Amino acid sequence: MRKPLTLAALLGALALPSLPAGAADVVTITDYGADGDNTYYQVTCSDNTRASVVIVPAPRKVCAHPAAGAPQCRSSWTVREAAVKACQ
Repeated sequence: MRKPLTLAALLGALALPSLPAGAADVVTITDYGADGDNTYYQVTCSDNTRASVVIVPAPRKVCAHPAAGAPQCRSSWTVREAAVKACQ
C-alpha cells in the first residue's frame, strides 16, 4: 500500500506548478492620452508590473497588453476590464 500512496504524492507534487498563480489586482489606471486615433492607458498591477490598455476606435476594440505575453483585444471590454486582464 505504500507504493500507491507514494505515487499519488509524487503526482500531486508534479501538478502543483501547473496550477495558475493568483492574478495581480489593478492598482492604478493612468490616461496617457491619444496618439493618432488610439487612446493609451498605463496600468500598474499589485505585483509591481506595468501593463497597458489601448483603445482603437475603428472598428472599436479595447486591447489589453500585459507586461509579458500576447495582447488580447475585445470590442465589449471597458478600460477597467482590459486592465484586469492585463494584470493576470
